[in-house]
Amino acid sequence: MHSGAARPSFRDAIAGLPRRTPEEQAEFKRREQESELEREQRARKDRLGISGVSTHIATQDANAVIANKLDRTLMLEAVERWLGQEERSVLMLMGPVGRGKTLCSANAIADNGGVFITAHRVLRLFASRYGRKVFEEQDRILEAGMLVIDDVGREHDKDAPLMCSTLLELVDARQAHRRTIITSNLMVAAFGARYHEPRLHSRLHHIARVFENDGPDLRRAKT
Repeated sequence: MHSGAARPSFRDAIAGLPRRTPEEQAEFKRREQESELEREQRARKDRLGISGVSTHIATQDANAVIANKLDRTLMLEAVERWLGQEERSVLMLMGPVGRGKTLCSANAIADNGGVFITAHRVLRLFASRYGRKVFEEQDRILEAGMLVIDDVGREHDKDAPLMCSTLLELVDARQAHRRTIITSNLMVAAFGARYHEPRLHSRLHHIARVFENDGPDLRRAKT
C-alpha cells in the first residue's frame, strides 16, 4: 500500500491549467480554419494535377478553381445540381467557345476527382487496339468515377463517324454508376446532325442531361 497524498484527477488537473482568453480562443479557431482551408486547397490542386486538366485551363482560372472561387454562373450551378442529385450519368455542356464548359468541368474534378481527356486524344486512344500502355489508359478512362471528355466536335469531318462509335462505346461501358461530362462547341441540333447514329441518340436520350449556353463569351468579359 502506498502512502501520501492522492493524485489529482484528470479533470482537476485540467481545471488547474491556465485558460485561454477569448482573444486566444478566437486566434486558435482562426488558425484551425486556415489549416483546414489549406488542406482542402492542396487536395483540390492534387485532383486537378492527377486528372490532366491543369494544362488545359489558364493559370488564373486554375487558381480560382483551387480556391473554390469561380463566378456563380448558370453552367456552374447546373454542374453542381447534376453532381448533387441528378440520376442521369452523363452531363453534356454545349455552347460556343468561352462559355466556361471546360472550367466548370475542372471544378467538378477538383471537387470529386476524376480523369480529363480531350476528344482528340480519346479518339486516337480508342482507335488503337494494341499495346499495354494503350490498354492501361483505356481501362483508366473506362473505370474512372468521373470522366470529362472535352471538345467533342472539333475532330476532322472524316473522323466524325469514328468519334460517334467511340462515344457510343464509352457511354455503354460507363453508364452504370459512373459520371461522364461531355463538352462540345456544338449546340444540340448541330451535335445531332454530326453524330447521326440512332443508337447513340437513344442512349443519350435516356441517360444524359443537356445544358446549352449561347450567352456572352466569358473570356472576353474578363479582358
